[in-house]
Amino acid sequence: KIFPQLMLTRDTVNGMNNSLELTRLQETVVIPNMSHVHITSSTIYGSCMAELNKAIECLHAQDYNTMLTMITSLLPHDVEDILLCKFGCGLAYYKLSKLSPAMGYFNDYMELAQANHKTADVSLAHVYLGDIASIRNDYITTADHYLKAIKNYGTNNAGGMFKLPMPTVSTLYVKQAAALRQASHMAKAVDAFRNAVTTAEWGKDKLSSRNSLGNLLQSLGDHAGALEEYKL
Repeated sequence: KIFPQLMLTRDTVNGMNNSLELTRLQETVVIPNMSHVHITSSTIYGSCMAELNKAIECLHAQDYNTMLTMITSLLPHDVEDILLCKFGCGLAYYKLSKLSPAMGYFNDYMELAQANHKTADVSLAHVYLGDIASIRNDYITTADHYLKAIKNYGTNNAGGMFKLPMPTVSTLYVKQAAALRQASHMAKAVDAFRNAVTTAEWGKDKLSSRNSLGNLLQSLGDHAGALEEYKL
């Protein structure tokens, strides 16, 4: 017999005298004879993914409070589900402008991801942490997070799960350069803008990066260098 709506975790499964007690949210189901029960991995984890999909719908409906409530009600066992829940909580708190808990969840997410060698999504977490630091006017930390986002750049499974766009490497260099400029680290800002130009594809992104570099060079008195960027 299959129970597809039940979610099992280490905390919710109790075997006693050949019986199994399953708890899902506020509902408890007791199965008296385990010999006739077939439990699969989809039985255990399917409910978690279903709830996460509902949370994603709330995200795109901008119903962040419901999204947060849904995710925090889950008790995932699989490390990938735990990572998604931590990322989702960080995202929901960020969207609610509650920056301290958002930062805490993103940091927890990265610590767990690195400990389990599941670092594919770390880049996107660094982007959000950089944005949080920027809002707080901590521009050195901002630039550091954007640089770490570049160094960890790769497939963003969390971003894909939550259907979030991942900035290009060129865009991240521009964001890093802007933060360094705010921190008055002009030479490093110039280098970051040059990296943005180098990594940008031909078109609007490259033209925008060159224009930003030209503006910075002009503000530093390098009119010839600025003119070169404007001409290109």
